[in-house]
Amino acid sequence: MILSWPPKSTKSPTVSWSRFSTFLVTVLFFASHSHANESVRTRDLILNGWDIVGKTAETIRKPGMPPYQDAERLIEVTTYQLVKQQKRYTCTIAYERHLDQFDESCVLHK
Repeated sequence: MILSWPPKSTKSPTVSWSRFSTFLVTVLFFASHSHANESVRTRDLILNGWDIVGKTAETIRKPGMPPYQDAERLIEVTTYQLVKQQKRYTCTIAYERHLDQFDESCVLHK
């Protein structure tokens, strides 16, 4: 048996164009909806005119993790209350020194 490359297609070009356009529409649909699920960030709220009406800060002390179990872990937590046009967000930013890691979450209160 002799094989040739590229393989000869028996399908018409319009069929492959149809499949490609369906694929493209699907990708664009999911790409546009993925932005709706992005988390809100404190910095973006402030840049978009939200006002900080409250701020609290605390340091949480936890035991260390291997291999530094004897070192105390410090987690600095700052909570912001932001308002704009009778809407309110509570945003919490936590920085864990031991892991050099930031976490941020914002919740809209209705």
